[in-house]
Amino acid sequence: MKPEISSSNKYHIQKVGNPVHVCKQFILNMFVVSNSSRSLGEALRGKQSCVRKISNEQRQAIIDHINNFPVFQSHYT
Repeated sequence: MKPEISSSNKYHIQKVGNPVHVCKQFILNMFVVSNSSRSLGEALRGKQSCVRKISNEQRQAIIDHINNFPVFQSHYT
């Protein structure tokens, strides 16, 4: 039976095209996240607002514009 191996992570940043080994605390400080039980990738997930979201009024204006085009039966059906 093999002994249980604890996991370890290596952190790197790119400096002029070359990877540089850095410690976990440096990465946490660089991305301004806390060292909690969550992994580094989950720390900021879902916290930003969607920059491409349009308002309901804009959405309705787009739908109205599309509905202004004439409708005809396709010959493919």
